[in-house]
Amino acid sequence: MTQVPPEKKKRIARIRRQLAQANVDYYAQDNPRLLDSEYDRLFRELEALESQYPQLKTSDSPTQRVGEEPIEAFESIEHSVPMLSLSNAANEAEVAQFDRRMQEALGREGVAAEYFAEPKYDGLAISLIYKDKAI
Repeated sequence: MTQVPPEKKKRIARIRRQLAQANVDYYAQDNPRLLDSEYDRLFRELEALESQYPQLKTSDSPTQRVGEEPIEAFESIEHSVPMLSLSNAANEAEVAQFDRRMQEALGREGVAAEYFAEPKYDGLAISLIYKDKAI
């Protein structure tokens, strides 16, 4: 196993603290203070460091869990159709990887899919089902 330089241990700890605080600010306080692009950059750096030094990957790392507990004012429901994410796709290759993962998850490998995209609004995800088209 690769020896971990002390500065890498410190960097990993610092990034984890920053991301943990950002998650609390975003999910629990509804008060994001870190730009999405900066969060994503730190997250990817942490993923790379944990990949390089797997002995430092822990179950409480931001790379191993999703966000924080949401604000209690928001009711949770289970969707009949999963709401899927691009997982922060930042380029065409990552969008292609997303398409491959979705085809595999849906058991539709090799079947062309249509996607609909719109601007992202942070903090809330909704799924609408229209039952009466006459309205």
